Amino acid sequence: MSLLRDIESKRIAFIICLSGFILNLIAYYPGFMSPDSLDQYQQSVSGIYNDWHPPIMSGLWHLFNYIYAGPLMMLLFQLFMFWLSIYILFTSIKGIAWKLSILLLGLAPFIQNFAGYIIKDVQMSYAWLLTSAIIFRSIIGNRKLSVSEAIVCIALIIYATWIRQNALPGSLPFCFLWVWLVFRNRSNRFRLTASVILIALLAYLQFPFNYKIFHAEKTYPETKLYLEDITGIYAKTGDSYYTPYILTGPVFDTNRLRLGYIPATFDDLWDTHGGEELLPDMDDSSVKDLQKSWRHAIIKHPLVYFNNRLEGFLYYLRVKNRTPLHYYYPYIDPNTYGFVFKPNIISKLMLQPIAFQKDMFYMRPWFWFLISFVLLLFIRGFKNKVYKQYYILLVLSGLLYLLPQFLVYQTDTDLRYFYWNCLAPALCICILIADRKQLKAAV
Repeated sequence: MSLLRDIESKRIAFIICLSGFILNLIAYYPGFMSPDSLDQYQQSVSGIYNDWHPPIMSGLWHLFNYIYAGPLMMLLFQLFMFWLSIYILFTSIKGIAWKLSILLLGLAPFIQNFAGYIIKDVQMSYAWLLTSAIIFRSIIGNRKLSVSEAIVCIALIIYATWIRQNALPGSLPFCFLWVWLVFRNRSNRFRLTASVILIALLAYLQFPFNYKIFHAEKTYPETKLYLEDITGIYAKTGDSYYTPYILTGPVFDTNRLRLGYIPATFDDLWDTHGGEELLPDMDDSSVKDLQKSWRHAIIKHPLVYFNNRLEGFLYYLRVKNRTPLHYYYPYIDPNTYGFVFKPNIISKLMLQPIAFQKDMFYMRPWFWFLISFVLLLFIRGFKNKVYKQYYILLVLSGLLYLLPQFLVYQTDTDLRYFYWNCLAPALCICILIADRKQLKAAV
């Protein structure tokens, strides 16, 4: 009983979460950085942005550089979001089963594997996680979000939505529940209308935010999506839908594209050859022509398009395998800034268990994809309606974030693309445990 009383104490919860934060900071200092991370840091230093990585993260990093230049502030930021989320969730429900499950979630290898990796997928996931924790505390207390909570949550929703090109679908449940809690005493019709308006504003305002405020250069490779599908149709049918303009590219070899095509990714074919770009310089007009040709190809060959997409999605989920999977990223790539990761004893203690479990089923995207659908089956059986609301929020956010990936550009190299799809279902399992414990107590 003394153990139960101790673990129920908010002071103990604070000590546990602060310890987790400090251990992570020591283990992952100064933060892991891939070429993508370094590119965003370069933008934060130069103040010159592009939309390959939406500039909201680089813009925040730019502000952090005034405090301390380098990756450390970003590492502190994302670890703060993560462990604050764990603390809020830990103290939201009484019971040792819930608290142990939340603590195990925080230390799980499929969560810790990217906790120190400074990348947009992680920060998007932690922004959603912290939003969900604040919302959960509100609905547990049967109250509206306070003004400060509402402001923090909407800021986190905006950040998560604008940090990745494909994040908006995953934010939809958060938008609805945020409006429902902020306008708790208004009619359902009003709240539904307000939710739709909020979602529309999130989608619409991202463009002026990126291109008017940050003056981001348009470098996002939407043409890669078009060429992947056009090349897939060309490889299967022999029908070419490449526009005359892109055929003028000095290294654009249709035979190489046809022979090298694989539905898993277009990256191998997209890479430069001999120092020259695959495509000639594309302006808005030539991109629109390619988009029009892409649509025409799909209309003419819908089954081929669907089969290619399906096969690509199976690679994406790692049902089909062709390359090693990056299940964590404990490195800082070579750089000109002098950033170096030097492993210490705590680093080894944190990272070795992850490496040991790399081949386990829960380190594979297909497992969490399957679990997300299985979790839908438990919705009707919930005893606690508050838990049910939170559970539905997490399940829908995970599925809405993942499923549209069937239609957009896929690549099968990295588990980080599924980070939210590991975190959200795992937290749903914790909620299921809490609800089942309450059900047993009632019986």
